[in-house]
Amino acid sequence: MVSAGYKDTVFITSKTKTANLELAERKTLEQIVKYECFSQKVVLATKVLDNGINLCDKSLKHIVVQSIEQTEFLQMLGRKRFIDSSDNVNLYIKNLPEGTLRKEFQRRIQNVMLFWHQLYAIKARKRILPSFRFSIDGFLSRYTEGGHYIPQYRPFIIPDDVEYSRIGNAAIKDDPGILIDLYVPPRYTQDKLIYDYYKMLAMFETAQDEREERMCYEQFQDETEYQEFNSALQQSQYIWLREQLSWIGFNVGNPFNQNDNTLYPANGAHWINIQNGLFPAAKKELLDFLHSHSGILTEDQEKELKQLYRKFIFLDFPPRKNTKLKGSIKKIQELFDL
Repeated sequence: MVSAGYKDTVFITSKTKTANLELAERKTLEQIVKYECFSQKVVLATKVLDNGINLCDKSLKHIVVQSIEQTEFLQMLGRKRFIDSSDNVNLYIKNLPEGTLRKEFQRRIQNVMLFWHQLYAIKARKRILPSFRFSIDGFLSRYTEGGHYIPQYRPFIIPDDVEYSRIGNAAIKDDPGILIDLYVPPRYTQDKLIYDYYKMLAMFETAQDEREERMCYEQFQDETEYQEFNSALQQSQYIWLREQLSWIGFNVGNPFNQNDNTLYPANGAHWINIQNGLFPAAKKELLDFLHSHSGILTEDQEKELKQLYRKFIFLDFPPRKNTKLKGSIKKIQELFDL
């Protein structure tokens, strides 16, 4: 918009902080910091408008947020401070196709978990056999450059204080393999990423269940017709819009069930508080079901068990390894030593 010549539009980035004071974007940033409002009609901004920046302005009526990460999404939206009950805004969020979400899921979560897994595996092998070099060079080639971890993975490691204090930068350049000993994944980041991993899996599985429930009423001539119908259903599910709405306190019902296509309030608590409060209740629900049912289950009972089990998996801390309900009820009872 800015490059196209639209008037009353500025684009604020981290470079704006040190830009010429006469530039419109610098003036707008100074105005936001000092007066918590802006005179431009449209302001485009990166994460530079982060914590500590407030917008207390009733004339701000439209906000567009485009972020795939929940915390970042809420921080961006949180720049707007509501003055009173008459202060309302229109929020615009972007839907993403399920295929795009799955690719982003792999890039943002699975790749990091693979990085951690390989880091821990190589650490263990080095302790057992210090002269072991198999796969270490490949690890360094993939994840490091110039004596540092590449930027993509830096947020997911922290220095091991004991080891780091003994090593200088010169030594790292001489032997980049030292980086393997110097860094470990932060515990909080590990827990959060594992939580995100299972939360995304639950979202994909729920979407697939909704489609299968809808398609059971249809007849298909061949696999191609089935896949085309499945793809059409994906487009009408809006699973990413529904996920983002849940971040700000709303849930949307099943879009294929006319009796459940409603918008209702949800708990918007922090993920740790959700787990601490809801996990014991979910576990009790599941245990009560297991104690009161045995043998062959009816179709409705199997569905109820599956929902209770997924709820338990979703809220566990740290989450269980398996997200899908596999095997008989006996296998599930063995999980709890019943």
